Amino acid sequence: MVVVVLMFGSIHTDFAAAYVTLNSFSGTPTTLQVSGGGWTSGEAISLYVGNTSGIRVAAATVAGDGFFGPVSITIPPSTPQGPISIIAVASGGQTQSNSYYVIP
Repeated sequence: MVVVVLMFGSIHTDFAAAYVTLNSFSGTPTTLQVSGGGWTSGEAISLYVGNTSGIRVAAATVAGDGFFGPVSITIPPSTPQGPISIIAVASGGQTQSNSYYVIP
């Protein structure tokens, strides 16, 4: 017996939207591990805490598979209680973020 399967259609080469993930999403000020995926290969990623007008706290380069990290960043002990943004900015201009909720 011979089975022939014919498939018609297009091959999709769409990539996932870029994202940022953290190893923890709430807790006391600490060191976090930041990773991401869906980014353009070879881009430089700058990481910021709170907003992008402050000091860059870490940097990474996107690998050929579109992922970066994990990269360590520190949430300062003086950070007030509440949500704080962890922001990734690619050299091509794309920006994505995630939140860490600081508790006392």
